[in-house]
Amino acid sequence: MLPKSDDNFDFLTEIQKKNIYRLLYPDEIAGLAIIWLHNGILNNTFPNRVFKESDIHTALEVVSAKSDGKDKNTPWERYNIIISDLQEYFLRYDDEKRVYAFKEYAYDFCNRAFEILKANFDPTKIEKICVDLRRRLENAKEEREFKYWFEIEFDLFKPQLKNQIDFLDRQIDKSVSELRFKTNSPEAKITEKLKDIDIQFEKVRKQNIELRAAFKEIDNIKEILETKVLREENQEIGNRVFEAISFFREMNYTLNLIDVRLDRVQPKIKQLFSTLNRPFFNARVETFLRFLLEKSTVDSDASKKRLIFPGNIPPPIMHGTVPNFTIFERRKELFPAQRKDRVRYQENDKNRENAFNLSRTKIEQQDKITKLIEEIEYELEKKGELSFAPIFFGVLKENENGFDLAVNLAHRLIYESNIRDSWSISISDNIVASKLFNHIALCNMNLIYRKRKIGIS
Repeated sequence: MLPKSDDNFDFLTEIQKKNIYRLLYPDEIAGLAIIWLHNGILNNTFPNRVFKESDIHTALEVVSAKSDGKDKNTPWERYNIIISDLQEYFLRYDDEKRVYAFKEYAYDFCNRAFEILKANFDPTKIEKICVDLRRRLENAKEEREFKYWFEIEFDLFKPQLKNQIDFLDRQIDKSVSELRFKTNSPEAKITEKLKDIDIQFEKVRKQNIELRAAFKEIDNIKEILETKVLREENQEIGNRVFEAISFFREMNYTLNLIDVRLDRVQPKIKQLFSTLNRPFFNARVETFLRFLLEKSTVDSDASKKRLIFPGNIPPPIMHGTVPNFTIFERRKELFPAQRKDRVRYQENDKNRENAFNLSRTKIEQQDKITKLIEEIEYELEKKGELSFAPIFFGVLKENENGFDLAVNLAHRLIYESNIRDSWSISISDNIVASKLFNHIALCNMNLIYRKRKIGIS
């Protein structure tokens, strides 16, 4: 979240003033010493969250690198200079008790780094955060509850959502780096490389599905906010709604960037598979050719010799009969083509708009089917097996002209099951119907998840 602008305060000018930036962002040794003290507070090493000057010296000694002899000051003098600087924003000194304590900025400095480094991508955490936000927003009926949602719920979940997205972005970088390292590593076995690459690919693919699920919930929250702001006349609530919509727009933009990166990773992984499989392919070809050379025989028949391959392998056809075609030539000077007037069609705005609308409807339907398949696959991986009938009738119920969408979804699922190895479809003769749609029935169809296996034959 960006801070609100203030015409009387120029952030860049203020932070460029003498020593301000250095005091806010100390050097590595001072910063690590603050984190060492913060770790001691978390471990209850310092009762009441206070510590002595000797404790700060200990922290500096622990995190300091070996002296290169260039610093003319003694360690004691250097430590005193560092402690003096840290008292500006990080440390508070009690003259009576002669102890130090953290200022609030020191806690913010450490906690922010702690949250970023500790963040883990929980399989459904992004979706859970967004679903929880959406439910609490729906339950906010009064103006007081609406303000509470912004001040407590929304502001609390924003850093969590950002941390998850940032963590996923770093995971993509880490996955690509690991793939490059393992591909260039000479000591690892080829089969182990293939397995590791496959695991990384599955991990990135699942995270991509989770991102798409988060897309849906973010859009739902934006829709609810836009509906509520039309009913409210409070200027403060209107500003907060605009702020929330801007935040989700920014998150959607970031998620789209990560989604594009994931789409770029997939062909690179396929290329790695091809590169790693090339030695196996070459070895098999060499083995096959050696087998042909050793096992093949030559059969002499009068003046002709024939090469006979082993194992009933048919010989290649080296020469074939060339077909003869009769060509009829048309003499242009004897039979000139008659000139025809060019037909000019008058453009009709209504027909053009109808054509565009039809194409747009088809594209939107394909997008809906793609999202539905991704949601179905995500649920299938969690549960192991799904019945298609409730999904089919759910699509009929929730969508206008849903029959065409539901039928195309069923066709797409059957097609996908034939080209994928991660799940399959089982169809029985049992007929399934719904009370809401008495005129529609379908055979019972179950989607079954099966884990991918990697191996080399």
